[in-house]
Amino acid sequence: MKKLFVSDCDGTLLNSDAELEKQTIDAIKRFQDLGGIFMIATGRDLSRLNVITSKIDNLVISSSNGALLTDCDKTNLIHHYVDKEDVISFSKVVEKYNCCAEYRCIDANYSTNDEEYFIDKARNSFSKRFSKKSIEDRYELIYGYKLSFSYDINQLNKLDVLKMELLFLDDNDNKEEIYNELAKQLKSCEIIYGMHANHFEINSKKANKAQAIREYCKIKNIDEDDVIVVGDSYNDVEMLKMFNNSYCVANGANEAKEVSKGIIDSNNDFGVAKLLNSICES
Repeated sequence: MKKLFVSDCDGTLLNSDAELEKQTIDAIKRFQDLGGIFMIATGRDLSRLNVITSKIDNLVISSSNGALLTDCDKTNLIHHYVDKEDVISFSKVVEKYNCCAEYRCIDANYSTNDEEYFIDKARNSFSKRFSKKSIEDRYELIYGYKLSFSYDINQLNKLDVLKMELLFLDDNDNKEEIYNELAKQLKSCEIIYGMHANHFEINSKKANKAQAIREYCKIKNIDEDDVIVVGDSYNDVEMLKMFNNSYCVANGANEAKEVSKGIIDSNNDFGVAKLLNSICES
């Protein structure tokens, strides 16, 4: 049996309502009971993973796109911070284009935006993707935690930042121009599109999901052929390319499907659960 199973969170492990369903929970626990290690590899930070961690114990978590690696016993094994000069440069791009931004740290999250402006942009963005009934639930799910607004831009260099996000870009925003500006200014960062291609995720070049998995394998002496990875989006591409046993869910982005070795059922059709059960049965 494969020893390490790695799954992305949103769009892969969770259904479209961002829920972890019982069938998936049971499959993960079955895999763990047989001696397997289950890892979450997500762009989310630890504060946003309660939907999973409240239901499943002994998880390895690669959060903030691999910037922080946390073992089953909640020990932080690895962290890769964004260079402080790049944090300041990013904030200047945010000001120039009047964008929403978030700075994620291990124990807290910050935004230089005014709270009302940020929330209006968030809800407007969600309204284009979700039903009216679920907008408030979606906002509470994603931003219903302590986010410090109107943070002093001059104090940013005091933060140890794991990940930065430029959020809620509209269709009429010049995404290419913004991307090029970020690429020009942020010399030691990797810039990728987020899940819905309406925001950018920025990490240190040392941090990505693929590298976090590889580092964990070295620490735990796990052969990479004993690893299975599953994802759906742009920030999963590197890990799907790196490992031989890689799968994309049917609802995934074309870029993720093109580099995967196989396609499984969608996140709403229990693709991860079915794959886990097939591994356990074999």
